[in-house]
Amino acid sequence: MNPGNRITRRPRRPAGDPKRKYALNYAGVVQGLGSEGKPRKAKPAEAMPATACRSVEPVPKRIERISGPGWVHELTLNQFENESGFGFTRMLVFENKRGIAYSSKAIDRVELVSLLTDAQSSVYVLDQMATPPLTRQAKRRPLDEFGTRGLEAVRKGDELVWTREAPKRMFGAIRAKADCLDCHSKAKEGDLLGAFTYYLEVRVDQIER
Repeated sequence: MNPGNRITRRPRRPAGDPKRKYALNYAGVVQGLGSEGKPRKAKPAEAMPATACRSVEPVPKRIERISGPGWVHELTLNQFENESGFGFTRMLVFENKRGIAYSSKAIDRVELVSLLTDAQSSVYVLDQMATPPLTRQAKRRPLDEFGTRGLEAVRKGDELVWTREAPKRMFGAIRAKADCLDCHSKAKEGDLLGAFTYYLEVRVDQIER
């Protein structure tokens, strides 16, 4: 995938910007109003230490669907969609030791990897779930070695990878769904729109929920 293709998949306001039954329209997502009817503010955050590694591999598979690293990634995708205004589904969230709400107790921080804003991929430095308005306020950093290898892996088709050299890191794909295509008009279902890079409280191969 070349940089030109990534840029053409940036979201665009659909013609007429119709309201959706279970989600905000494009204008609502961009405005990003919080529960009090005011725009949410990004909290100050420091960049996490860079992670070096020589290789990544797919996360361990679980027979049970509702446990393990794959389930944590699925919950994170749902939280991202809900908090961004792409869906309104009640879900349980947990506060980490810094008081930040995430979808799993296993998560210390999860950062959004942007593939759509520049030719050079980058990561939004946020200690909270990224939403479109918050990313406009956030600093960005380049991918570290783990992120670079993770991005290579998901571009080749992997969904979620880790490294035994830094077992509390995980990297997962954000792929286009049918309801993403209203705004990402140049994409098709399954296209890579972004990714999450995770910092975990426990080893990837020890995640239960």
